Amino acid sequence: MVGWLAVGLLALSSPGDGAQDVRGLLARGQANLRQARTVVGLFGPKGAKTLQPFELIKPASFYARWRGYEVYHNGERGMQYVYDPKRNVYMAYESRTPRVDLVLFGYQGFFGPDPAMQALHPAGRRVRFDGRECLQARVRGLNSATDVFLDPGSGLVAGWSLRTGGRTVVMVYRDVALGAPVPQAHRAWTPPRGARRTELPFPGPEQAEVGKGR
Repeated sequence: MVGWLAVGLLALSSPGDGAQDVRGLLARGQANLRQARTVVGLFGPKGAKTLQPFELIKPASFYARWRGYEVYHNGERGMQYVYDPKRNVYMAYESRTPRVDLVLFGYQGFFGPDPAMQALHPAGRRVRFDGRECLQARVRGLNSATDVFLDPGSGLVAGWSLRTGGRTVVMVYRDVALGAPVPQAHRAWTPPRGARRTELPFPGPEQAEVGKGR
């Protein structure tokens, strides 16, 4: 399974023309992720009536609902699962490190280095995004134009946009909280009794783009 984005290379230059340096804010956000024991919140396409929950759990577990699937990483087993509760089937693969970029682009830094955030262009600009002021910056070195929106307070990713296939995909993160409690069952999920292992389609076409080109 893949989960990345895309963008053309931009020149490394000092911020100008109203641009602001994003490096300090980005460093703050990555430090917040590294120091947190849990991160919980909601995410989904901009304009969606309902957003879906996600949970990041130290040392190596996460949970998210996405497009009717439930995505888990069991840190004790070193396994990542995509579960279809309607059909009671699941896909599983070995992964010592959780791959949260599958559905949560911009939050891999909770578990370790985040190549996408390390490739963020140092010059950004203030914009209005999802009803709040954010700092917008582009990810360098990918295939399609991808922008990340950083919350000016926490430095965490508030959302992202990806231009692909003649359309723009925009995802938002809301109500993100550090250190919130999470269900014990989400720390060490295993397939329920009677569930059948199978090969499932990936959660969404944009996630197949969000990982190519690096």
